Amino acid sequence: MDTPTVPSAATAETFDAVGPACAADLLTAAPRAAFARDGWVVLPDALPEALREAMAGWVDEIAAAAGPGNSRLHYYEQTATGEALCRTERYIEDHAALAAMITRGTLPALAGELIGEPATIYKEKINYKAAGGAGFNAHQDASAYAFIKRHITCMVAVDAMTLDNGCLEFSPLGDETMLPDDGDGCIAPGIAASLPWQAIEVPIGGVVFFTSYAPHRSGPNLTSASRRAIYLTYNATSEGDKRAEYYLERERAISAHGADGSSRISTIGHFQGRAAQPGTDRIDSRRIRPPSATPDAQHFVDALLDWMAQAGASNYDESVTQWQHALQSASLAAARGNPPSLVAAALLHDVGHLLADEHDANGDFLERDLEHEALGARWLERSFVAAVTEPVRFHVPAKRYLCAVDPSYHDTLSESSKRSLRVQGGAMNAREIAAFEANPYHRAAVELRRIDDLAKVSGRPTPDAARYRHLLVEQWRPRP
Repeated sequence: MDTPTVPSAATAETFDAVGPACAADLLTAAPRAAFARDGWVVLPDALPEALREAMAGWVDEIAAAAGPGNSRLHYYEQTATGEALCRTERYIEDHAALAAMITRGTLPALAGELIGEPATIYKEKINYKAAGGAGFNAHQDASAYAFIKRHITCMVAVDAMTLDNGCLEFSPLGDETMLPDDGDGCIAPGIAASLPWQAIEVPIGGVVFFTSYAPHRSGPNLTSASRRAIYLTYNATSEGDKRAEYYLERERAISAHGADGSSRISTIGHFQGRAAQPGTDRIDSRRIRPPSATPDAQHFVDALLDWMAQAGASNYDESVTQWQHALQSASLAAARGNPPSLVAAALLHDVGHLLADEHDANGDFLERDLEHEALGARWLERSFVAAVTEPVRFHVPAKRYLCAVDPSYHDTLSESSKRSLRVQGGAMNAREIAAFEANPYHRAAVELRRIDDLAKVSGRPTPDAARYRHLLVEQWRPRP
């Protein structure tokens, strides 16, 4: 496939030259079948190298010009170092090169091929995901798109997308089924926990197309560099140009959630971070970057325990810090005769709270479900065996399960656990109970849950963390 050089000041004519022909070459039978089956498809080589290089500069230009004086919508989040730009929308009016890339050539041609007719841009955004930036709960985009029926989103990786920096994760869904939600646009926690998920790592310039019904989510950026991505949503041209109407409704909906507009970056509640207004410079000094995965087990375990001790100085439950809770959990797991893998799981089961900066000093504490169990399991599975990570993944579903099968169980929960249960989906229904009991790790998850509930005693003595170093090394499994 021959593609022209893309100049820094690209024109519409530049992109006209790389349109339908490229789309036909890229969308062979295999990717078309994958898209129809799963609702998403990865095209790692859709864009020429020159365009990949130019695109990064264009995104930098958009970020550098954040502020008043243009038509763009900029959104910020609170991080450990202050407020950071996390999203920009509505920018094609005042950036000619990006407007050309988005509305002419390969990308809209590909979208049209997958929709089945010519495609029109519906909305455009850049997600910056700064170092330490938050992830997004499982959701389907269709819940946020009120004006169109046939739509498709194109994600373009400005930076390489990895599990460490919060790449997209999808669950296959090839039809237009809307899954039960939590009332705020996210997939209901119990449903999300039961879905099979696949992390999609994408190289610089790689493209992912997905339907607005494809369940997807992403974790936080745990690296020291931004992970930028362009998201372009197209609709079938036969449905008309709805972009202006969408952005009017978007601004109205977001403003309705807070007098200063700072409580949302989207019309649905999937963002796991905390929105901020520019200039507020809000800093949470307790947020400490977690350790990176390493091929040296002892080094990683030492760094992990040191990080947990520091970041876990905050409180989630009323009686103990998060670090005290972790140590009590591990001690109880060992005392109850559990295998080393479950002792490790008990020590690590709430790392998702630390990764999400979830503690009782935050103003929105327990107002929404940050899916800490899934976040923690995804992070831990880079380094530990499934016998450790799967009980972690299912210890919240285990609470919901026990509330359903044992009516007296709810009364034994701490107040914070009762509050979190409400945003986590409440007691399971019959279908969820059956699915949970079919999980090979459900008994381990229930045991971990019972340990979790008992490990909240103020002043209880526990062994030092050094007791668990060798045990964790034995459960270590380096990510390939």
